[in-house]
Amino acid sequence: MGIHNEAGFKRVSPVPPLSELVQTMLDLLLSKSEERGFLPTQGSGNDKVVLLVNNLGGVSELELAGIAREAITALSARDVRVLRVISGTFMVTRCSSLRTSLALTLMWRRRA
Repeated sequence: MGIHNEAGFKRVSPVPPLSELVQTMLDLLLSKSEERGFLPTQGSGNDKVVLLVNNLGGVSELELAGIAREAITALSARDVRVLRVISGTFMVTRCSSLRTSLALTLMWRRRA
């Protein structure tokens, strides 16, 4: 869902467990497809990212921390190292519903 309440990528019903939901979100963010491949990770353990976990208005701080922890665990399993986590209510929707978003910024690699 977008910040202006526009439709998201897809609607999931019933809501899956957090681990599955985070995996699905990361699959979309880290996709290698030509259509979606915006984050050129190598998957070799050399990828370093900053993770942004945004509360879109109605998620508690405790729940947000759980989402961040699950995302860090899932990224580690993909050989992506999280250098920093930025978590909080930065951009909200008009409806203040129970929604969150994940964003990743790939840090530059030094050339040898």
